[in-house]
Amino acid sequence: MHLIRPSLIIAALGLYIALGVFPFLFSGLRAPASGVAILLAGWAAGFIATVVLVRRGSLWAIALPPAALAYWFAIITLGEQLLGWTA
Repeated sequence: MHLIRPSLIIAALGLYIALGVFPFLFSGLRAPASGVAILLAGWAAGFIATVVLVRRGSLWAIALPPAALAYWFAIITLGEQLLGWTA
């Protein structure tokens, strides 16, 4: 039982890093360079938070990959609706 918690936390960090590639880096297919810069800045802030939480051994690190996906979806949707971003 005591190995499950560290495994979940490390898996969350790995998943967060994987999210840096897709969808964040591939957002250039959907958003202009300024939009991608905003997305990557948000991803980097979340990555720092994830690393801090992993180092503390906090289970909150598990919540950050889904939060990153929600952030990506919100920025892409708002950019599409309000700023006219198209593929």
